[in-house]
Amino acid sequence: KAAAAAAAGAAYLILPGWMARPSGVSPAAVAGKTRFAGNARPPAAVRTAPPLDAAAAGKHAAPIPHASPATPQRRPAIAPAAALQTAAPHPPAAKPAKPHPAAIRQNKTGAPVAEHAGGASGVQAIRAAWRQTLAATHGWLMRTPPSHYTIQLMMEYGANAVIAWNTLHRIKTVLSSRAVYVYPTRASGKPAFSFVYGDFATAAAAKAARTRLPPAYQANLPTLRTIKGIRGELRANGVRLPSATAILLINPIKKSPADN
Repeated sequence: KAAAAAAAGAAYLILPGWMARPSGVSPAAVAGKTRFAGNARPPAAVRTAPPLDAAAAGKHAAPIPHASPATPQRRPAIAPAAALQTAAPHPPAAKPAKPHPAAIRQNKTGAPVAEHAGGASGVQAIRAAWRQTLAATHGWLMRTPPSHYTIQLMMEYGANAVIAWNTLHRIKTVLSSRAVYVYPTRASGKPAFSFVYGDFATAAAAKAARTRLPPAYQANLPTLRTIKGIRGELRANGVRLPSATAILLINPIKKSPADN
């Protein structure tokens, strides 16, 4: 055995490591003892599967499972357009209720405006509003000395109660004064409304106030009137403040044959 070992060692010194194989040693044993120089690494062993004949392949090969067809996902049914629940449209804005014809509304200046009468209740409402206005005029004429003066700003013809009402409160707004009065009368035999302003003890005071009027009213050529003269005018035209004239305001004075 020692001689065999020595002979084997000599063989390793003469042949390269990968070619050396002592006699009587199997190739597997030599491969296990082979040394590789440097960084060389032994080649990786490649395992090859033994060939199978067709019968064996059919016997041992596992059957490939057939993939079951994917179950299609059911989409939610789309409801017909007629059945779709749509958002309820916003109801149209309610139209503001029309004021009752008999109502007394407010204009842009905050002053009440008489609407056209509609029915018996409407006429009564307008008569009541005018009765209060004419009562103020009547009270002023009765308590003011006859010698005092006032300024007649303008006259409106036609006995239109609504227009006269608006004019009265427009004048009060422009002049910023409550000392504005109106009374029904007749001018040249025709129904009209007269608008007067202020209460002055002397004619000089009334003239001075007239020069301070807005140009729009000065253009109407306002005139000075005495309280005594206005009282006589009302008596001459048969106007009795405040109750009797309310009827004339709603139903204008009928034209007499002389007016035609």
